[in-house]
Amino acid sequence: MMEVGRVCTKVAGRDAGARCVIVDVIDAHYVLVDGATRRRKCNMIHLEPSQEMLDLKKGASHEIVVEAFEKRGWPVMSTKPHETPKRPVHVRKAKPKAEKPAKAAPTEVEKSKAEPNEMTK
Repeated sequence: MMEVGRVCTKVAGRDAGARCVIVDVIDAHYVLVDGATRRRKCNMIHLEPSQEMLDLKKGASHEIVVEAFEKRGWPVMSTKPHETPKRPVHVRKAKPKAEKPAKAAPTEVEKSKAEPNEMTK
């Protein structure tokens, strides 16, 4: 009953009540539909098949489905790709590096601390 070209009505989801046609049978539970709905995978349980058939080949393009629907006077959903606006690139401000004072030469006290103690040898 669910073959390519079968006209159905969607009974569940966002496109409920809209007429569609089966474009491809994916597996035992899912089909690819197009028409007055969005072209997408759909569970067969969410479709109510009608007696009408359209002459379509498996995997027919959206343009072919549009032609077949317009011949019968049915509305077709057509979407255009959404163009995302370019977002400005965030540029970090460079922090000025603070200059460190030059290290002074070690004093006699610091040198003696750095040398190992003779008693520990």
